[in-house]
Amino acid sequence: MIDCRTHQVTATVPVGINPLALTLIAGHNQVASLGEVDNRLVLIDCGTNEVVGEAYVGLAPFHLRWLEAVSRLYCACPQSDVIAAVPDWEPDQTRLIRVGGSPGRLLPVTGHRLYTNLRTAGRIGVIDALGDSLLKTFAVGADPVFLCWLRSRNKVYCANAGEHSVAIIDPECDSVIKTVRVGHNPEPMVALDQSDKVYVVNRGDAPGTVSVLDGNGDSVRAQVTVGLRPRDIVAAPGYDKVYVVNDLSNDVTVIDTRADSVIATVPVGMFPWAICCNEKEGKVYVANLMQATVTVIDCETNQRLRDITVGGGPQVLMWTEYPSSLVFCVNGSVQTISVIDGVTDSVIATLPVGEYPCALEQAGHEVFVANRNSSSITVLDNLPVGAEESVRPSRACLNPRVCRRMPDLTATVFDAQGRKVHPQRVGPGVFFVIKNAKESRPVIKIVIVH
Repeated sequence: MIDCRTHQVTATVPVGINPLALTLIAGHNQVASLGEVDNRLVLIDCGTNEVVGEAYVGLAPFHLRWLEAVSRLYCACPQSDVIAAVPDWEPDQTRLIRVGGSPGRLLPVTGHRLYTNLRTAGRIGVIDALGDSLLKTFAVGADPVFLCWLRSRNKVYCANAGEHSVAIIDPECDSVIKTVRVGHNPEPMVALDQSDKVYVVNRGDAPGTVSVLDGNGDSVRAQVTVGLRPRDIVAAPGYDKVYVVNDLSNDVTVIDTRADSVIATVPVGMFPWAICCNEKEGKVYVANLMQATVTVIDCETNQRLRDITVGGGPQVLMWTEYPSSLVFCVNGSVQTISVIDGVTDSVIATLPVGEYPCALEQAGHEVFVANRNSSSITVLDNLPVGAEESVRPSRACLNPRVCRRMPDLTATVFDAQGRKVHPQRVGPGVFFVIKNAKESRPVIKIVIVH
């Protein structure tokens, strides 16, 4: 465990061999980890950072999904053709649902059901989460590799790499509405509910392309040419843009989602591998695998702001808004995590983790790192620490108490000299927070000690 208040490792949790996936069990204060080699699912308590349960699932577990409605974890195991249903409180009561066809991803849809793409069968399996049974399967196309849900239209999109198409599915009747032709090797996809569109990255096209699917008309609205070998895509909904990482041309293509056209091509570092969006500050971060840097792009101007030096082999990025704006960068070659301040774009900590860190997951104020080769999970606690006291404007500041986080960072913050301070830029010192209350405006005195 790494405490991000002090930027020190405070615990390492042993889990299954070669952990490759993490998922948050919302509302239960737990995180689940999958062991690829020993086929073991481990439950970790976020409060104590201890293992509280484990279950053996099928061979080569690949993907995890938590379904809150039935309090169960579902795990796709392609080599044994099963979906494991794991009750949160009784992992030893795990049930194996035989589906066949090498299940890949899991996607919750309406009516307590899950979809899974059966890659070798070219079908979708429909799982009944209430009875933990296979309801039916239906054909979609050759080698279905990716699923996404356009909630605004209640449609599921399945990318078929084997026939360069996308099947559009009605989840109410579990059937294909239409199959549309896209580019070669479509994967991944991103759905934009506010514009009723799905953007499909065609990795096999040269140069690469992105197919834009109209959620209303079930047709290809546009085919946008991007860079060489597009690898990943991220949306910046507040700016009506999507960003496509092109790993062979070492650049990022910016697409205007209103016109569905390229408005900028931003050069980045060598072999860009991962991308994430800092929605609060309006920035996009790109991990450059062969250059040990992270490139920062301004969403407003589409300009390359700066390159941040991180550790070797940066390959996973995650932005967190709570309790502060941070970007976590997994440096796979040197077994570290670089913690980047989302406001200043500077590295504020470099944290040692286990061998070959490969996945990140946030659970409240903690961030979990899966260390594949050391069979462990490192936990980061990214809360500031300090002392707070609540007083009225007319009273003196008395009786400070230790707090776990900065209260109400959306309120107005002043330093001891009365100067207004951005909530994310507070460091060691004394600060005063004026909360935005209707009846009164209580003042909170914050003493940040480190």
